[in-house]
Amino acid sequence: MTDSCVCAGVDIGGANLKCFVFELYKDGGFKKLYSTVRSFELSLGDALVKIKEDVGGVDVLGVTSTAEYSMRYFRSLGDGIKNYVDDLMQMHVPIYWITLDGIFVRNEQARDYYRLAAANWVASSLYIGEKIPNCILVDVGSTTADVIPILDGRPISMGIMDFERLSCGQLVYTGVINTPVASILRDINVGGKSACVSSEVYSISADVHLMLGNISQKIFEGYTHNTPPSECYTRLAHMVCADDELLRREDIAYMAEQVYDKQVRDIAEGIEAVYKSNAARFGISRPPVVVAGLGAGFLAEKAARKAGFSEVLHVGKMFDEWFSISLPAASVALLAGENFLGVSDED
Repeated sequence: MTDSCVCAGVDIGGANLKCFVFELYKDGGFKKLYSTVRSFELSLGDALVKIKEDVGGVDVLGVTSTAEYSMRYFRSLGDGIKNYVDDLMQMHVPIYWITLDGIFVRNEQARDYYRLAAANWVASSLYIGEKIPNCILVDVGSTTADVIPILDGRPISMGIMDFERLSCGQLVYTGVINTPVASILRDINVGGKSACVSSEVYSISADVHLMLGNISQKIFEGYTHNTPPSECYTRLAHMVCADDELLRREDIAYMAEQVYDKQVRDIAEGIEAVYKSNAARFGISRPPVVVAGLGAGFLAEKAARKAGFSEVLHVGKMFDEWFSISLPAASVALLAGENFLGVSDED
């Protein structure tokens, strides 16, 4: 049996496709060969034309997806997954989807599409669980925050479908880039007075984090494309039906701080709920919180501290920042490689 393989992982998101390629050794060591983020709309097949060049010569490809939630294109989650399963048939390498049960299914054998939908968090938690068997993983991305309790190397979820995870704090629908300000808070202090927030999508969380210096202009432009960063102040002011001429810059900046604080509190509440539900299983001491994603430092870590956790570990320091930001893609690549090499917990 071979002692190494070249493994790739693809995380199909609603706006982009993240890809990692590693050389993986049977002892668990690996070398990153390649990583990329590519924009695509609707057709995974079109994106795969380039991805095939990126991952040419790989031994195995692992896949996970959340793009099936795009109701513009798919009537149901199952329809979305089926579309991608069909598109992947053009890839002439062994392809494995991670399921919500934490097992791999060959692409050509995939039939229970709902077991494949939004299973990216499973890949992340299984790989992190290999490194830190008892912890809470908090991965804050562009759109959502996953709060995953991991015990003995495996996620101990109270629900596996996203609608179930929303009810127990394991999925917090807030993120660094795409969250509408109107969905974060309903009232806001403006110049010392409380104002209702309009229910329009004038401003998103990316505006807030650019204004506060939590993300760079390069990251902002990379995710929001044609949205001018210079207008983020007036976009946020629009949330109270004003602009940056009617309101002072410092008042708008304070609005941004309130939005940011509410995001931290929402994620902290998710962490607290997840820990309380599993405290007896974790034992006497609180487990470490492992943070990842685009918001690892300024959202996930701050929320963990607010929730009373003293030990916070960064995936970006364990590996690198790209690994952290694209954790599901990196994880599904390495897990698929382990599966290909026949690596198990007993090895």
